Amino acid sequence: MQACVGEYQLGTTRATVSFENGILYVVTPDGTRTELVPVGGDWFVVLLGGQRIRAERDASGRVVALTGGGARLPRVR
Repeated sequence: MQACVGEYQLGTTRATVSFENGILYVVTPDGTRTELVPVGGDWFVVLLGGQRIRAERDASGRVVALTGGGARLPRVR
């Protein structure tokens, strides 16, 4: 889960993924903080709304993007 921590491009702004007290969170530009619940492998469910997202990895295993709902959010940091 900690491999997902970073900043991701969300349109013209950025979303931040953090890991606190064993819980993965996504924080959107408006300040909304939502838990990402692991459901197996690189799949997560957004606690608020129930959308499934996947951590996309490169050949070395590094998380390079989050995908879900037809969107791809590339990692920028």
